[in-house]
Amino acid sequence: MSNNIKLCCPCHFGLESVLKYEIQKIGGTDLKVSDGKISFTGDENILARANICLSTAERVLIELIEFKAFVAEVDPDAFVTFVSASMINGEGFDPLVSKISLPSLGEGKEEEVEKDGK
Repeated sequence: MSNNIKLCCPCHFGLESVLKYEIQKIGGTDLKVSDGKISFTGDENILARANICLSTAERVLIELIEFKAFVAEVDPDAFVTFVSASMINGEGFDPLVSKISLPSLGEGKEEEVEKDGK
């Protein structure tokens, strides 16, 4: 089989050039070097060789999907965490208003309290 698989190998900073040499030696193609990782393509044989022969790679990952984050372009100090959510809270988005159930004092009944997500 000659299915091209997108692979990614993270490595320690400073070892990218050594890892690039190792990937080229085993036959990896379309190398893209960035800080702390190298992405490349190869078939199943290259995948097996990468797992056995790449001594400077921390691991060999198969890229299933690629996601480009635009948040860093808008605010370099921001961070994004993905969770199961139905709304996004923050500047430029609708405010998140959630209902929280709290036990009322004394009666044991629950009250609904609206809390603004800011």
